[in-house]
Amino acid sequence: MKVLCLCMNGVNRSKYLAGYLHQQGYCSEYGGVGSNAQNPITQESINIADVAIAVHPLVTRFLHQSLTGLRNTAKRYIELNVSDTNLPDRNRDVVNSDLEKQINRHLPL
Repeated sequence: MKVLCLCMNGVNRSKYLAGYLHQQGYCSEYGGVGSNAQNPITQESINIADVAIAVHPLVTRFLHQSLTGLRNTAKRYIELNVSDTNLPDRNRDVVNSDLEKQINRHLPL
């Protein structure tokens, strides 16, 4: 199963979540949906994903409103609600723990 993890920049939350899911036995990729994403998603990544996971509702909104050329063709779409906007005040370990707790509710995919 191919899983695409999405956040705004494609470097923190989506990267961690993709690594976590890889440890669980899933084939996972990650990327950002923001216009200045350091690791931007591609249409091909979306097309081949069986499951797409947004780490926050804002990621979903941005995907649907701003990236009209990128269709969500994943067979399943999961939306988490994990923010990291308060970093460095919000500890990275807390963010990662939140990601694990929220995705574990959806496992197995």
